[in-house]
Amino acid sequence: MFLCQHKSIKEFAKNFCAKQQIDENINWSVVCERKEDLIAIRNQLFHEIEKHNPACEPSNSVMGISMYTLDSLARNFCATLASTTDKKILSELPEFINKPYLDVITQEHFLEIILQLFGYTSSDSLPLAKQILSLIDTSWPEDLNFIQLIINTQEKEHIHSIQEINELALRQIMAVYQYASLELKNYSRLQSFVNEYLQISFRSHLLNKEKQAELELPIQFLKGHILWVSAPEYTNIVKRNIEEILEHECIKPGNFQSIVVQEFKNAILEAREILNFTSNVFYYSRTIINQNKNAHDSAIQKSFDINLSNISYWVADNKHSYFEMLTSTLANKNNLTLLADFDPGSFKETRSDAGGSYAITSNDIDAWQNNNINYTDADKFFPKIDDLFKNYLNAISLISKEDTLSHISESYGLKYRKLDKNSLFYFFKKNIESETIFLENPHPISECPRALSFLNGENLPIKIIAAGRAHAPTSSSFHVKVLNNAISILRRKGVIIDLPASEIMYRGFWQNLCTHKIPIEFWLENSEELENFPSYLKPEQNIFSLGEKLPVFSHSHLYTRLYLPSQNPNFVIPDWKTRFFQAKDFISITEFERYILCPFQYFLSDLLAIKKLKNESLNIDNMAIGSKMHSIAEQIITKLVITLGNINYSSVMSVIYKNILENLKDEKHFISSEKEIWYNLFISAIDKANSEYGKQIIAIFKENIDLLWQLPDTDKSLFEKDIERETVKRTFYRFLMLEKIFTENIPNKKTGVERERNIKLNLEDLTFIGKIDRIDATPDGLHIIDYKTSKASKQKQKLTLLPSKIKYTQSGYKLSVQGGLYSLAWAAQKLLNEEDDYYHCIKSFSLFQLKNLDEEKNIILEYDFSPPMVKDGAFYNQLYEEYSEYARNLREGNFFPNPINSAQCTFCDYKNICPVSNKYIAENEESENDG
Repeated sequence: MFLCQHKSIKEFAKNFCAKQQIDENINWSVVCERKEDLIAIRNQLFHEIEKHNPACEPSNSVMGISMYTLDSLARNFCATLASTTDKKILSELPEFINKPYLDVITQEHFLEIILQLFGYTSSDSLPLAKQILSLIDTSWPEDLNFIQLIINTQEKEHIHSIQEINELALRQIMAVYQYASLELKNYSRLQSFVNEYLQISFRSHLLNKEKQAELELPIQFLKGHILWVSAPEYTNIVKRNIEEILEHECIKPGNFQSIVVQEFKNAILEAREILNFTSNVFYYSRTIINQNKNAHDSAIQKSFDINLSNISYWVADNKHSYFEMLTSTLANKNNLTLLADFDPGSFKETRSDAGGSYAITSNDIDAWQNNNINYTDADKFFPKIDDLFKNYLNAISLISKEDTLSHISESYGLKYRKLDKNSLFYFFKKNIESETIFLENPHPISECPRALSFLNGENLPIKIIAAGRAHAPTSSSFHVKVLNNAISILRRKGVIIDLPASEIMYRGFWQNLCTHKIPIEFWLENSEELENFPSYLKPEQNIFSLGEKLPVFSHSHLYTRLYLPSQNPNFVIPDWKTRFFQAKDFISITEFERYILCPFQYFLSDLLAIKKLKNESLNIDNMAIGSKMHSIAEQIITKLVITLGNINYSSVMSVIYKNILENLKDEKHFISSEKEIWYNLFISAIDKANSEYGKQIIAIFKENIDLLWQLPDTDKSLFEKDIERETVKRTFYRFLMLEKIFTENIPNKKTGVERERNIKLNLEDLTFIGKIDRIDATPDGLHIIDYKTSKASKQKQKLTLLPSKIKYTQSGYKLSVQGGLYSLAWAAQKLLNEEDDYYHCIKSFSLFQLKNLDEEKNIILEYDFSPPMVKDGAFYNQLYEEYSEYARNLREGNFFPNPINSAQCTFCDYKNICPVSNKYIAENEESENDG
């Protein structure tokens, strides 16, 4: 083990094996200051015990050992003391002993939730909660309070690096501190247990022999052998007096203030002395990283530098090779594979059966909340969301004084939502928006030791392979830095409070590892990982390739046909430039999207006109269906807007859409081929709403039901025509469902200020055209809407307008080139004459996906511009630059196979003739022949 004094583990195990045979009733306990050390220490300890006594059965060898973290140990003390029947003891116990015990993780989560209740939405709420908790548990000078301390962080005379915190965040942090300080007094915590009981009452109870019988757990614990494993410590300020360093200048990576830990330990040692239990051993394992008390400052600083000569960096050229080679390392028992900053769940990117981490989306939460058991992977997702919700409720239930919370919120000028059912689920969504759920079986590599934990095993490995970067970036957020400054001010005033743990802890780990001169290989997924390496391990040499690069497509014989003339007419590919520039005055945006998704696929389908053979057995014309649905949607919105007015559409139609959908849910009526039955369903729904526009609305829907039932005069069979009508009916139902949602979601909007609006956009001397299905206007800007009648994905997706967002990844995003170019075209030109500014900026782009009847899956995909997009704004320029690059490549004839991500190849019509597929097939055949 590199960070722990191995000797204490060995001594404890040796003592256990020797004395267990003499007295099986003696107690053995292990206390870890850090929760993350408990499992590693347990494994190491049991390994040592079985090595001392190989004949002992594992079930017997672990008998009598209790494993504790500081929290679990304090909880057991409190529970034992509170359950005593001795009234005299009870009368002397502090009141907090009988209160519910609150561990430090729950305390931090509680502060996170309070931050959110006060409107703090930043992703750094957890580190901020940790800092606030440390400050709550600190004894303050009489002339200083929290508000004054935070204000002092802005003053030059107190701190060298000024962090000017904005007023809102300042009020939020102060409000959280004030409320949490009051609320945490209602719970028994390790801090109060040490200060109020172990240092005072517990000693008198121990000295009274008659009372000792009532203290069953503490007596059993104190009587036995104890192994106390401290968190590793790092001294960041060099002083000559080692004791002064250890007392005041240590950084610990734990959750507790070091003064609380030290007092807890001292109280236990003193109790053992009082009870005369000193014959049993108290083993103490403590690690100080990078400390040399006899060295001068410069020498110590020099020792901080890590020797990189034994480190090499292997960068993967493709993920398939990376994952395969990483898997193969597990078979080599001489090497030690560590998980550095690498998520084993990423194996799912190349293996369909691999387990992986999945981000929790709003759709997941909505489906879970509505108990939609038909939701994708509901049986796997919902139980895990149940657990998260239970933990969330446990934390938020700590709020005992909501009126006080509200009063503090008002006093700091913050908006606070009362905790009713709606807000409870709203804040739950906010609380877990960064959480992930792990599905399927984890890859065996997930069982490898974490790089930043203790390492098991007696013999040093021949080589260490670290999967991923040394660690994730650890730069503190702006607001956390403010509280770091506050802690520095307190330390200058003589207050004993720990410095925040930082990257320096990681640095100490890797330095210790390097001192053993074991070769270390960092295996990285891509070159970007290399660029983000920690500065103290920044590679300058020993950088190698991992795996084999994907084929260089420019050498494919297919491309030579684009440019090289040939006498053989079967060899020559028609001149694409003639087809492209002379036959086309413009390019449709839908066509351009095909190019962006894969230039080679576009070349084959749009320029060479190579089409996939259709299955004529059931000739359903999806394009005709889509065209009909677009026409129906346009007519309904246009005529309703003319009848009701843009501003009244939502308020009038919201109830009507709801009534129509309720009627259509009658399956017998829905699938009916009788047009009159549909008439009656719509008439009753509209009449029920009792609108003054009822007659006009009925006429509009009857007209479009006629259009829906109208079938083209073709040679198709009656069965095929019925199938098409049913498909349109289902798409129409989805349209009504989407309209209902949209009328409810955005108040004060003007619906359909533009419908079927032609647009034109010039990029790199190419002209792109398209048609915007609909535009709604709100005081915040315009909402551009596009109807999609193609098949909607069943997977949870987020909408993006930037091709770079999904390039080379399967990240759960759906790209909409239409959305990007529609928004660019509208922002670039003032296409409406209205004077109001919001008619010329884009607030959002929405895809109305009309193909799927499922009410929960990807109904509306929306991209929200925040702030609204205007010409020459930052996001406008980013969109313009990305699409201009693709337009330039298209104009120059760059048709090399370069799919935007691997998902494009899965269902590609041309994969059998694509040079990528051919190369892989040839390689596989060669490997089989070699075998």
